[in-house]
Amino acid sequence: YIGLGEAMKRYAKCELPVPMEAMTESDQKEARKLNYLLITWCKDDAGQKRRSNPDKGNGLEAWRLFYTEWEPQLQNRFGNLLLQILNTKFKGESLKELESWETQIREYESSTEDKIAANIRQATYQNGLPEGSVLPRHLQLNSDRFGTWPETRAAVVKYFQNRKAW
Repeated sequence: YIGLGEAMKRYAKCELPVPMEAMTESDQKEARKLNYLLITWCKDDAGQKRRSNPDKGNGLEAWRLFYTEWEPQLQNRFGNLLLQILNTKFKGESLKELESWETQIREYESSTEDKIAANIRQATYQNGLPEGSVLPRHLQLNSDRFGTWPETRAAVVKYFQNRKAW
């Protein structure tokens, strides 16, 4: 499904419909595969949107319609997502919250041309931890060892691994 994923990314961002006959042979094959998957998976509003596709059998066009409807490229949306990332408050209780935050960052970066710099990630994470909890104190006491985001992230991972009750 690697080729399908690439085709989905390309066609999702097309402003105008791309009929099957204008596609390469390999993209036509991917369009038919995706159409079958969408028939199987899409119900309710998504199913109706798929059925409204005038180019029957073209799953990539259906995907473009989905993307246009449910993932509009609005600058305000991206600004709000960035603010949500930068204003995240962590509990400092598990690695899951860090991983969830990093998923938000990947979604933001894949939707825009922007990348969130490592030093911004580090400052945001440390600023988002609750005052007085053990993890920020640990990071502050060892700040000479954790100068970069990758080092800080590795320390956080190790911190939570060491706290596990086996």
